[in-house]
Amino acid sequence: MGETLYGWKAIQAYLGISKATIRKRGYPVMAREWDSPRVCADTEMLDEHTARRFREAIPYTPKRIAKEGVGQCQTNR
Repeated sequence: MGETLYGWKAIQAYLGISKATIRKRGYPVMAREWDSPRVCADTEMLDEHTARRFREAIPYTPKRIAKEGVGQCQTNR
């Protein structure tokens, strides 16, 4: 286990993203019912979650870009 971070402020600072984004992306943040701050997270688990998100992402290859038009700007002239 890595270092334990306590509170949203510490978790947000570690990941560099907002609380809403952390929740939306399903990061492993645990609730603490009777203690303050109310949440905590293990840095090792956060790092594993981040690595898994990037491993599972589908890369934009030149063939995919040509097919889907990803990254191409369209003008209305």
